Amino acid sequence: MSTLSTAYATDRLAKESPAWSLLRGRNAGAAVALLGTHLSGEERRRPAPELFEFDRRRFAGAA
Repeated sequence: MSTLSTAYATDRLAKESPAWSLLRGRNAGAAVALLGTHLSGEERRRPAPELFEFDRRRFAGAA
């Protein structure tokens, strides 16, 4: 794939992907930290409710 094709594909992905919109958001740092903490080990997939539970417990302890 040419550099130009890669640039166009990446630009399209940035506009269409929910993951990229999450990274553009105000809470990008928190999102990256949360995902990095819980998805960086050997188990790289987790059900969404499990991630929500991690997040809820983390912020409940910080209050």
